[in-house]
Amino acid sequence: MRTLCGRLRLIPMRQLAYNTSFTYLNDLPVRKESTDVKRARLLYQSRKRGIKENDLILASFAAKFLNDFTEKQLEDYDFVINAPNNEWDLYNWIVGKESPPPNFQTNQILKKLQDHAQNSNEQRFTLPTL
Repeated sequence: MRTLCGRLRLIPMRQLAYNTSFTYLNDLPVRKESTDVKRARLLYQSRKRGIKENDLILASFAAKFLNDFTEKQLEDYDFVINAPNNEWDLYNWIVGKESPPPNFQTNQILKKLQDHAQNSNEQRFTLPTL
């Protein structure tokens, strides 16, 4: 069984799916980390997703916005990219092909990601540099 290792406990990956028991930010594993460590982790997780489509969207989004996010916005972003366990679901929600589940629809970071993915002001062909 694959697990996500938090600093305090191990959580089976299947429990992190958006349609199982972990559906809200409070349900994600507790991590005791500083804001700088959280930003670095989220930047890395934004670049290494599993499908290049999400790598490109999330890495460019993180490079553009992550340093200005408040702690609450970082937690919301963490929830958006780490709660769903299917990368294609996340991609389809971001680009608007599918409607996100109700617990994601009020998330302002997801709305900001959707606006970013519209790509109205720039062309993105490569990941941003580190």
